[in-house]
Amino acid sequence: VTINYSVRDVDTTTGTTPGTVLPTFEYSLNNGSSWAAIISGNLAATDLDPKGVDVLSYTPHSATWNALVNVPNTYASQAKIRVTANDSEAANNTISATSAAFVLDTKAPDFGPVPVSVDESQSPALVTLSATDDGAFQMKVGKTSDLSDATLEAYSSSKTLSVSPGETVYAQFVDAYGNASLMLR
Repeated sequence: VTINYSVRDVDTTTGTTPGTVLPTFEYSLNNGSSWAAIISGNLAATDLDPKGVDVLSYTPHSATWNALVNVPNTYASQAKIRVTANDSEAANNTISATSAAFVLDTKAPDFGPVPVSVDESQSPALVTLSATDDGAFQMKVGKTSDLSDATLEAYSSSKTLSVSPGETVYAQFVDAYGNASLMLR
């Protein structure tokens, strides 16, 4: 998740760290009802370093949050990010801004009870698929173990495929945010 923010400090020439602010980041999965800190291991290397600011102009900065590591297997329709800038001065030293709510999805599509079944009694064979996700998702169905012979297509519970008797069929499901299931055969 890319976090873009801009900051200025009208009294940046005073205090213990003139010309800089120290950013911190938090996330909420419930529209701001509760917040958790985004720690350094889940941000890019310099995201928590002091950032240069100006007295008059807003200075743009960005941070990269690895939400997949921080909150794996999560779907939240009302996620928010809060950025706090601290200029380390004695008074009025922090300011915060909160993003609009957005969908945060780090969860891959789930397999149904029988994720892949192949009926070779017809030609082409009928491949029956079973998977679910919190939103729209796609599938790849093919005959090579790396699915190089397949392309992403809208999920459907069935697909025909020309297969030789006993040939292995592989499938994978991918949601709109790029979260991919394990490959099945």
